[in-house]
Amino acid sequence: MYGSIDPRVFILLGIVSVSFLSGWFINGWRWEARYESLQGEYAEAMVRAQKEARRQEIELNILAGESARRKDAEISSIRGQLDGSLVKLRNRPSRNPDNSADPKGSSGAELSREDAEFLAREAARADEAVAALLYCYRMYDSVHGVIDANKHQ
Repeated sequence: MYGSIDPRVFILLGIVSVSFLSGWFINGWRWEARYESLQGEYAEAMVRAQKEARRQEIELNILAGESARRKDAEISSIRGQLDGSLVKLRNRPSRNPDNSADPKGSSGAELSREDAEFLAREAARADEAVAALLYCYRMYDSVHGVIDANKHQ
């Protein structure tokens, strides 16, 4: 059965098989080299991205610290003003149930000590909320400033 097949066919099949396998291995080596090259590039890009993220984090932490100190100073000032106002209000007369039905004006000069202290505390609380809100706005603007600056680099 094999005697009728020309031996050159077997040689040709061997050459084709060796050529195919050689091409297969060479192509595999090329892809492996490209894969390793890409791994190196990605590793370098990751290191650069981590360094940039760390730099941004440090910059944002500095901005956050400055902004928090500013907010804390504003709130301390508000609380100091409140304490001063409360000291001045202690000289006011207490609430008198007989005079409560006949207010003499809307300037607040006739308010009882308790009512005036309540309003002073509420005003201070509102001012503290405004200071905290402004802090949030400053932080939001700082973060966007850092992100926008990095987009344009």
